[in-house]
Amino acid sequence: MEDGVPMRVHRDSARVLLLVPILLSLSVFVGSAPAQEISQENGDAWPVVLLPPDRVEDTYAIYSLLVPGEFPNTMLEHHPLWLIADMTIVIRDAVDNPQTEITPPTAQWKAFAAVLLDFEQHKHERVRLEKSFHLDQPYQLLNQSEQAEFRTAFQTSLAAQTDSLPSKYRGAMGLMYFSNVYFNFEHTLAAVYVAYWCGPKCGQMRWVALQKVNNGWSILPWPAAARQP
Repeated sequence: MEDGVPMRVHRDSARVLLLVPILLSLSVFVGSAPAQEISQENGDAWPVVLLPPDRVEDTYAIYSLLVPGEFPNTMLEHHPLWLIADMTIVIRDAVDNPQTEITPPTAQWKAFAAVLLDFEQHKHERVRLEKSFHLDQPYQLLNQSEQAEFRTAFQTSLAAQTDSLPSKYRGAMGLMYFSNVYFNFEHTLAAVYVAYWCGPKCGQMRWVALQKVNNGWSILPWPAAARQP
């Protein structure tokens, strides 16, 4: 992907084109394997923790910024519901370490090192998300059994070329997963892992770096090589 050029992801059976803004790293999901990997990585071995009070506001501000990912307005009109996994995902070090996926400018390396330290200290912790997102679109948090139910129903709906989803999922165009958000000491720099599943051969996963300026978060266009599965 060239810097500044959106990446396009195709869903063959529904012929839906998703325009994705400046990605720091992208991988196309094949079948349901990524969803299975996410489930395996979030086994009972990983502790579930509460977000510290000083992280709540910034964490949900960042999550809210990344939903729905700036898809075209025409897509949002036809798919008004967003589904989000209710538990943060645990990152696989060998594949998805932010130290190898994000390349900050030289002037920002010191601040980013603090983000990496936070990642190392908390990378195996899971957080159960709450309905604290600030979104204009309706959304639902799905537990693990609901995620499996939705994925099965969604793929059946695609194969039939009809919107045969159960009513509680009607209008959804996919399922989003977030990692915990990792910060520098001042909470002015952050990194978060985002995964999006939208059916067979459709999806993306990437690290996103963000900066807080004037009490608002924005995505940083820091370069990173596109990564294939």
